Amino acid sequence: MKISEPMQSLRDALSVRRIDWEDKSDCVNRGSSGRYVIERTLFRSGNETISAIYAYNEDSCGRYGLTYGWPDMVEVMPLDDIDYVDPRPMTTDQILECIIA
Repeated sequence: MKISEPMQSLRDALSVRRIDWEDKSDCVNRGSSGRYVIERTLFRSGNETISAIYAYNEDSCGRYGLTYGWPDMVEVMPLDDIDYVDPRPMTTDQILECIIA
């Protein structure tokens, strides 16, 4: 599966900074209804696990985004908070500003 430009940009930036990340992407083939793709990258920032997601449906008519900020940003949220936090659309630069600060 070819990774989107926003997600590849994030993964490249994390790798350059030697921040470990995990690919948790998945793709569900729905036959004639197309496919559901979720690109997910997990990484640590301090004591928190961060989830970055870029998801879409793709069928014969095109590609339709399912995440905030699609098609130019990834959807980002911490996973370790006890309180639910709404995901935020962010660029790679915005993500790096948050985790390096």
